[in-house]
Amino acid sequence: MYEEALEDYTKALEIEPSHFKSYFNRAFCYDILGSYKKSLEDYFECLKLKPDNVRTLHHIGSVYEKISTNKALKNSIIFFLKALKIDPNYAPSYNGLGLVYDAMNNREKALRNFDKALLIAPKNAVFLQNKACCLRRMGNLEEGLNYFRKALTYDPENTQILSNLGYKKYSFNFFRAILRKMGKYEEAIEAYTEEIDYSPDNAKALNNRAFCLAKLGMYDQAVMDYSLVLE
Repeated sequence: MYEEALEDYTKALEIEPSHFKSYFNRAFCYDILGSYKKSLEDYFECLKLKPDNVRTLHHIGSVYEKISTNKALKNSIIFFLKALKIDPNYAPSYNGLGLVYDAMNNREKALRNFDKALLIAPKNAVFLQNKACCLRRMGNLEEGLNYFRKALTYDPENTQILSNLGYKKYSFNFFRAILRKMGKYEEAIEAYTEEIDYSPDNAKALNNRAFCLAKLGMYDQAVMDYSLVLE
């Protein structure tokens, strides 16, 4: 209930204008709601109160990464590096750098940073899937598939795997796409079915499952899926 939370954090700041956690938590809510400018304003207020707070520096980098203009991506790198200068073992900032370099089409540098994050947190499903997405974009489908499978090992019940840092655009759509592109249609159908069970009105998943079914000669079932897409 982010809107309601914003109201309470604002009231808290009226009572105590230098309350760090109220600024930080309000900034997080603004971030989740897509109000990036307001989020940054609050995070910068946090920095005035605690200039060396690693999480604040990281979250500023994260917000800039989501804004994703060239200037914002450069700012994102600056703040992730500031966080890592204070705490060289802060894995989320290495992951953040990986996302930024991936967005800038510097895949090799992205992979190096994902690897650094995974060296610190090898079982983090979000870091694993982000590396998998990067590998997939590089055309390394088999290796990418292996990393998606690792990610699913550590978070088997959530095929969406949405990071609490807000990296929503990186989902297991890539996992299913790799299976489909590699001609692993049976596995792809299982993956799409899991997605459809989770979200029955997902037209894209239905359309892709129909494609896989047709490839296996299961035409009646494919037609059923395509019909649902048209509905």
